[in-house]
Amino acid sequence: MSTLKYFDTLKNALDVYQFANANEEHLNEVVFPKVATQLLYGGFFLLNGKEKLYLREIEFYFINMDGSIQEDKLYRKDLPDDEWLEAGTLFPHNSGIDITFEDHEKHKFRASVLIRAFDLFNMDNSPIILDNGRSLSVYDILLSRSNIFDGVSIKWMDEWTEPRTKIKTQQRQGLKGAQAYRTWNFRRNENLFISLDKEVNKVYFSDKVMVKHDISQIYKEICDILDEYGIKHELLPHTKDIWCRDYMPVQMSPNRFVQYVYDPDYLDNDQYRNTKTSPDAVCDAIHLARSKSKLILDGGNIIRTPQGVIMTRKAYNSNKMSQKEFEDIFKQNFGVNKITWLNWDRREIYGHADGIVRYISADHVLMTNYSEIDKMSAISFRKALEQDGYKVEELHYSSNALPRSDDDLSWAYINFLQTSKVIIVPLLGIEKQDAEALKQIQDTYSGIDVKGVYALPLLKEDGGFNCFSWTVNEIIDR
Repeated sequence: MSTLKYFDTLKNALDVYQFANANEEHLNEVVFPKVATQLLYGGFFLLNGKEKLYLREIEFYFINMDGSIQEDKLYRKDLPDDEWLEAGTLFPHNSGIDITFEDHEKHKFRASVLIRAFDLFNMDNSPIILDNGRSLSVYDILLSRSNIFDGVSIKWMDEWTEPRTKIKTQQRQGLKGAQAYRTWNFRRNENLFISLDKEVNKVYFSDKVMVKHDISQIYKEICDILDEYGIKHELLPHTKDIWCRDYMPVQMSPNRFVQYVYDPDYLDNDQYRNTKTSPDAVCDAIHLARSKSKLILDGGNIIRTPQGVIMTRKAYNSNKMSQKEFEDIFKQNFGVNKITWLNWDRREIYGHADGIVRYISADHVLMTNYSEIDKMSAISFRKALEQDGYKVEELHYSSNALPRSDDDLSWAYINFLQTSKVIIVPLLGIEKQDAEALKQIQDTYSGIDVKGVYALPLLKEDGGFNCFSWTVNEIIDR
């Protein structure tokens, strides 16, 4: 059982016994955080059997009838003594809709939860609306899709989703006066269904990996490690070079893949044009269902986190769009509500974020040793990540003299292959530096084994292990 799952059901979470004799300190430190976790992660509203509404941000309002806890903004505080609602009753008012949990038997307290923001999904967990923060719009969502002949159905369904980030606690919005100090607003910052590298249980490689002996040897050593940890692996058919990350769809949720347009500028020349793989040919051959986006992208420039994605600005540059134009389309197509932008270091023609940063856990990310390569770029990357709420750890090595040369490959340690059971790091054959990289990555990703494979022949082809692979969480509906 999760250490954050305090109740089996929301009904149990709203049971009167928790609140009847609680003082304000106990509500602040124990009761409301636990109940908020159940509301934000413990289920959803099933709307007419067709759509799912998940709470994203909520606010508690509470008064004790003995006067020990007062509340100016509780809409139901001055109602007659004979008007009490059972827990779970929806109460509409001028600011939105409350979920009530009053003491309707002993009349010791009145309390409610205001829905501040929500996500709306189809039944297959594909997003319709993400992070709608207009609390009055809940009316529209609950009623505008209803049919008078079919009836209106709004039912809470208990379904636990394991939290991957901490709930944000803050003061309630727009309050002034005696109760403004109360931190009774709780917000889930993560997207519930976004798939992460740490959940990967299957790895694909290009069917061209056996063409070159030194590359095939790297592939075999990686597969030996995957076999040791019980991670399945296969070859993708109809590929035209050894890579596969950049043209394969992005798995945005366990049963949802999004295919973009693969048309990179760095292959638009006579030397490399014939190495451009058709994503449709590969996906059709493995019978992979996917939605499509008109955006030109590379998979290596999409780093998924629970909060959204991290990308370099080459993404909208390649599409000849403004940042806002690109974001509007990307957010709709890929079902995320937040993009963190890193400047594109134009000395690196690919513009891939997976050579800069990787997600760790919660709000933590790991950045490659850019401070040893280009200090100003490193400062820029760190600033962008921290401004969007990430805590940044950075790889660094004592084994080489600074500054590093233009052909230095120490950036590549960040381009590791990550699965749910093991991380496989490309090694350069520089003993001390390889050892430092492995130790730092192992220390950073505690609870999962980290292995290394000598990869210099692959790295000289301009890619690492993330580029070399395509990874999925095989809980998918094809």
